[in-house]
Amino acid sequence: MSSFLPALAGASFGYWVIRGRPDTLRLALSAFATGILTTVTVEDIIPESHRGREIAMATFAFVGGFTLLTLLFIYLK
Repeated sequence: MSSFLPALAGASFGYWVIRGRPDTLRLALSAFATGILTTVTVEDIIPESHRGREIAMATFAFVGGFTLLTLLFIYLK
């Protein structure tokens, strides 16, 4: 819960900064952010999720989070 507000503030700030910019810049920034999220997922989240008993819930949260972000990006485009 403590990381929710900084993430929301950063996402809002980023949205207002790139709003109205050319599509090339917006898509390049989105690709960069996707690369960073993928790296974090592969190096931290996936190995950590396999240590506990809640593997199915971690997988669902991972897939659901990426789906939600994709839908938000398409909607806010």
